[in-house]
Amino acid sequence: MTAQKIKQVSLNLFAEKGFEGTSLSGIAKGVGIKKPSIYAHFINKDDIYLAVFEEVFSKYVYAITEAYEEIQSRPVEEKIYHLLHTTCKYSSQHQASIVMFKRAILFPPPHLKEIIQKKALEFEKKQEKMLSQLFTEAIEKGMIAKQPIEQLISSYFCILDGNVFHLFFYKEHQKLDNEAHEAHNQERMMNIWKIYWQGLCVEKEAGLRL
Repeated sequence: MTAQKIKQVSLNLFAEKGFEGTSLSGIAKGVGIKKPSIYAHFINKDDIYLAVFEEVFSKYVYAITEAYEEIQSRPVEEKIYHLLHTTCKYSSQHQASIVMFKRAILFPPPHLKEIIQKKALEFEKKQEKMLSQLFTEAIEKGMIAKQPIEQLISSYFCILDGNVFHLFFYKEHQKLDNEAHEAHNQERMMNIWKIYWQGLCVEKEAGLRL
């Protein structure tokens, strides 16, 4: 129980302050224990950081993988939208985890960089494989224009990253309760999706115009 509490407090601190800004003393204070008590569960701060990152990483990968497996019987447009929506919803509901995950990828502790980047690349390849299969299906069924799969995947990640950033920013500055925040996100995402999907289809229907 104490080890899990240490990881939970550490997660919030790593998300807010990063690796360098988080101290063992701060973690101990948040848990309500003495600093030496931490060593009964973890070797040092690196050990805590990697344990937290691994847990955050595993839960995130599981959520995305489960969403992908659930959509196999749906029409392809619904598949891609559901995957996007599920990822954004998970990010909204687990903000500390996603912030810590993004911080770790963008600004990893130098001595842990190789370990973190290896994990991140594994997940990126897994996501790209999922999206490649979905966009290939959409092209083969004539739903979207034929174009490089890599570009389609890049466009998806741009939509995803922009929406996740907005989720965090809007809730923080508009002070919405969870229900109002969710309603706003749902409406905004649907509007963005309609324009995005129409953009993928427009070349097939009317020819690309630059």
